[in-house]
Amino acid sequence: MLIFQGFNVTKCRINPKQSAKSLITTAVAHFSTTEDAHQALLHVNGIMIDRIKPQFNYGKKNPRIILHNVNPETTKEQIKQFFSTDNVINMEFSPAVKIDKGEKFMKQVAVEFSSMESAISAQLRANNQYLNGNIITAELGNGYLTINTTPSQKNPIQKIVPQSQLDLKRLIIKNLNPLTTFISLEKVFLAFNCIECSIPQPTQTQTKSESPIRTSKSKLIFDSPPSQNKIHSSDKELFNPANGKSSLHNTPLIEQRDATVNNYNSHQFPNPERIMKIENVSFDEFTKQQQIEITELSEIAQLTKDVAIQCYLASGKKLTIAITNIFGQ
Repeated sequence: MLIFQGFNVTKCRINPKQSAKSLITTAVAHFSTTEDAHQALLHVNGIMIDRIKPQFNYGKKNPRIILHNVNPETTKEQIKQFFSTDNVINMEFSPAVKIDKGEKFMKQVAVEFSSMESAISAQLRANNQYLNGNIITAELGNGYLTINTTPSQKNPIQKIVPQSQLDLKRLIIKNLNPLTTFISLEKVFLAFNCIECSIPQPTQTQTKSESPIRTSKSKLIFDSPPSQNKIHSSDKELFNPANGKSSLHNTPLIEQRDATVNNYNSHQFPNPERIMKIENVSFDEFTKQQQIEITELSEIAQLTKDVAIQCYLASGKKLTIAITNIFGQ
């Protein structure tokens, strides 16, 4: 926490997590605004913490689905009850939009889940179902949040608002000394309204063959709308609001969104449970290359290995198609 001094850290926690060969920890710090997070990220560039220079990056957004045609009187409690079997962690409602030429208004709702597996399951079950008197449709969010409305003479015009896949309220810290305490970490961002900070604690005894210093990974979370300045990262620039492009594709995000919708409509992801009943294949039955691709799909989409297998099979044993079916990109 010492590195956050002057940045108004309000909460800090430390949680354990380990890998097979070395202890890898994750620190998370929450801030009151994303502007604080942005300034904090600039502040810690190149800083040394306990004799190690960590890497600070923005985290990624939680998996989400977008609900369309939602009754404007629908409440958060009703949404939570609708997805009671899934782990809903957050949601956001769009402004009410006037549809057709009548007086009827509808909303869209972005619902965030703890894992991609939960988001996929929720999307499959919610699509074309009744919610508070309306038949809703559901699609994977793919980083695009709700809609904006542009007034016209008669009716508002719907406009998709592309969003960066980055969570601008959270920083990921890599190569962090596992001996670093949350007090030392939080004080680094004390002036930037940090509301939560967490670092995992060691959970296994170090052996003689292991290095006395192991690297760690940390997370910092903030709380406000993003800065209009270019996002800085110690690895690479992922998103530049000034030109609306992603360096991953070097195309305008609105074009990526259109491609996402087309991919989603042409590759509707099948129900993994239904596929499992038709074809039950164990991991060992795949070739070594296919096992590598299944493992990669499981890690990228945060799926269990069994669900990843079903997604892989449903996509014709093609990793790129499976990823497209899940993320729409």
